[in-house]
Parts: sequence; C-alpha cells; structure tokens
Amino acid sequence: MKKLDGVTLLDTDRVDIDRLILAAKICQKDFEFEKVRLLTSIKSDHKDIYKIAPITSRFLRYIVQ
Repeated sequence: MKKLDGVTLLDTDRVDIDRLILAAKICQKDFEFEKVRLLTSIKSDHKDIYKIAPITSRFLRYIVQ
C-alpha cells in the first residue's frame, strides 16, 4: 500500500451513498490517504461522510464548466 501524505481523497454524491462509499473503498485499496472526505446531503453514520447542503443542478453546471 502506498501512503499519500498530504493528499485528501474527496468525493461527492447526491443520489447514492452506497456508490460513494464503494468508490472511496476502491480508491483506498492500494493507497492510504492522509484524509478521506465524502460529501453528501444524505444522512449517514459512516466515519468519512460529511453532511453538506443539497447540491443543485445549477452548482453542477458551474463545476463542469
């Protein structure tokens, strides 16, 4: 396993929290990140989930541009 000091795994999902957690788990299979931050408006007790306000399609258009 390769340790990535100073690197944060960051991901977000507004629809499927299980998909978000699975993606993070796959990323952590071969790498150890200093921090893991999974952002969603969906309620969860998972240790890496950080609750945020719902993401709107207006916000998504801004990110994609």
